[in-house]
Amino acid sequence: MRSLLRLACFYISLFLFPLTYAEVNNRAVSYDKEIRPIFQANCNGCHQPAKMKGDYLMTEFLSLLEGGESGKIAIVPGKPEDSYLFNQIKLNEQG
Repeated sequence: MRSLLRLACFYISLFLFPLTYAEVNNRAVSYDKEIRPIFQANCNGCHQPAKMKGDYLMTEFLSLLEGGESGKIAIVPGKPEDSYLFNQIKLNEQG
C-alpha cells in the first residue's frame, strides 16, 4: 500500500493548477480516478477538516499543495524529490 502512496505523490507532483490530467508514460492520469481514492483510503481519515492532523488538509487541492505545520511546501509540481509529502511517504515506507 505504501508504494501506492508513493506513486500517488509522484503523479500529484506532476500536476499544475487547474488540476485535471497529466501525461505520464504516454497515458493520461486522472487525479479523481487514480489518486483521490488512494488518499481517501490512506490519508483523509486524519487529514480532513474535522481533524487536520499536523495542520494538514488533504481534501482540498490548494491545501494539499501548501502543506501543514512543518511550513514546508507539500507538493512541488514536477519535482517529487523536493516535495515534503513525497519525502514523508518515503520515510514512512522505510520505517
